[in-house]
Amino acid sequence: GAIQGAERRAVTVQQLTRVTNFAMNHAGPEAGDSQWYEIAGEQGGPVSRQALNFYHLDTWLVRPATAGRNEQEEMKDCAFT
Repeated sequence: GAIQGAERRAVTVQQLTRVTNFAMNHAGPEAGDSQWYEIAGEQGGPVSRQALNFYHLDTWLVRPATAGRNEQEEMKDCAFT
C-alpha cells in the first residue's frame, strides 16, 4: 500500500550514502565482473562513473530492489523508501 505522509517517504542521508556507495562499486572498470552496462540506446557499453545517472540506478538498483512477491508468488512492486 501507499505510505501516507510525505515525511515518511523521505530518504535519509545514510540511505543515500549506501545507494551512492553501491552505485560507485558497480560503475567504472574498477567494478570488474559486477559492472553495470547500458541497456538503452545503441551504446551498450559499460557504465562509467562519469556517465552514471538516475536511469542507471532505476534499472540496476531501484527496480530489482523493489520487486517483491505476494503470497501467490506473483510479482508485486514496493517502494524504494
